[in-house]
This record gives sequence, structure tokens and C-alpha cells, in this order.
Amino acid sequence: MRVELYRTRNCTEGQQVALWLWRAGVPHGDRDLSDPAVSADLRKRTRIGISPVVLVDGRAVWGTAREQIRRLRGLGIG
Repeated sequence: MRVELYRTRNCTEGQQVALWLWRAGVPHGDRDLSDPAVSADLRKRTRIGISPVVLVDGRAVWGTAREQIRRLRGLGIG
């Protein structure tokens, strides 16, 4: 399963999701949305331009950190 976190470094919601993934031992990529190329890639792949977004095998999970963590658990992650 491939997990990619797209976030900006100053986003507290993104920091919470990143910390949860790390504590849960979930290997994941961490992409910085302040890079215009990364932001354009996410919008092209998902049509979503907010932070944070987690892609699980290409499937987008977004919302507050609490919502994302609940959804990720529902997908069997963490």
C-alpha cells in the first residue's frame, strides 16, 4: 500500500496527520505543497488544492486531521 501525505509545513492539521502516521509506523511520502510543482501535481491527480491530503494507492483522503485519521483507520491503516 502506498501512502503519500501532501501538506504545507506550517499547517497544524498536516502536522497532526504526519505525527499520527509516524507514531502508527506507517511508511509514507511527505510532499510539500508550498512547492508549486507538487501543488500542481496534487490538483492534476485529485482536483483538490487544500492541505493536508493523504493519497492511499491514489485514493484521496482529506478533511480535518481527526477526520482523516478516522478514514485512514477505516482503510486499515495504522
